[in-house]
Amino acid sequence: MKEEKMITRLIKHIYGITGVIDEYKRSEINRIGNNAFMFTWLVSFISMMVCLVLAMYIDPAIIFWGYLSINMLNIFITMCYIGYQVDYLGLGNYDKEEIDYRREKKALLRRMILSGVFFTTYMFVMSPEELSMKRLASSLISGIIFVSGISIASLYQLKRSRRSKINRHG
Repeated sequence: MKEEKMITRLIKHIYGITGVIDEYKRSEINRIGNNAFMFTWLVSFISMMVCLVLAMYIDPAIIFWGYLSINMLNIFITMCYIGYQVDYLGLGNYDKEEIDYRREKKALLRRMILSGVFFTTYMFVMSPEELSMKRLASSLISGIIFVSGISIASLYQLKRSRRSKINRHG
């Protein structure tokens, strides 16, 4: 089996695509990516110009936090758009003919646990409080809730895909 290029794996990860990227998926990914880029670039450019003008009249620290907030909101909106389009076009659906459910479930759980460890570590490191057991417990609980929620949603999608395969063939 041919090893996937790093950029292909990155595209699959960002867009939430499983299986092989065929011509249809690639053209839709390009269209979605171009639309997302145009929106992101336009909002970033306008916010930069507004911040440059406002910097003459307002405290730069306030401008910084406003600019940071606008950029975070911009990224959130862009990722929501990408997620909606991928779901609407069915690009993220599991390929029912090629999927090995046990292997996919193990890989999914491994990714979720890794995400949970990263999230928990991030919550622990970025918390403004002093080092304490309370902070550690809070980070661990947040990580467990995060992993549980994401795992349930991902396993539900995998199970739904399996059910549709059984219904189609059975």
